[in-house]
Amino acid sequence: MRAAVLKGPGRLVVEEVPDPKPGRLEVLVRNTYCGICGSDLHLYLDSRTPAGSIMGHEFAGQVVDVGSGVTRFQMGDRVWPGGGRHPDWTWRPEYGWDLGAFLRDNPVARMGGYGEYAVHHESVLAPIPLEVSDIEACMADQVATALGGIRASGLQIGQSVLVTGAGPIGLWSLRCAQLAGASPVCIVEPQA
Repeated sequence: MRAAVLKGPGRLVVEEVPDPKPGRLEVLVRNTYCGICGSDLHLYLDSRTPAGSIMGHEFAGQVVDVGSGVTRFQMGDRVWPGGGRHPDWTWRPEYGWDLGAFLRDNPVARMGGYGEYAVHHESVLAPIPLEVSDIEACMADQVATALGGIRASGLQIGQSVLVTGAGPIGLWSLRCAQLAGASPVCIVEPQA
């Protein structure tokens, strides 16, 4: 299969790699779309990210093979990585991701969205509802991040909101704040 393989900090190369095979409780997903997350940019530049990694966790795809013991999915199901969570020790409320701890667990080895196929444990996948397109499902991680921020803020209906940063998370934060009843909602972008 073809995949964008990380060769070192700041260096991705599209090349042929062996097709992955699902093991016990794993499914093989044919990726249809994959977004580029801000965390991908950090991993791309970080010297601690293992060379040979196939990044990409904002994907949607179709199950094309299942390993032994899989009960949640069957061939043909559309899935996205919304069923699991990162270990608690990778998040520090006072400053966010503990990137060092996150990388020690080597989650990049389990991403695979920048390849044609990827293997995932069935517990980390969720079905894509029929009314949601694959490209919309790729945005679910961004929406969840923005919605989580709005919920954590304690926003009350009618309060004003200022979002700093008009990237994908900022734009979703703006929309989630509007839907939560904030007024006015303003956004600023510090980069030209």
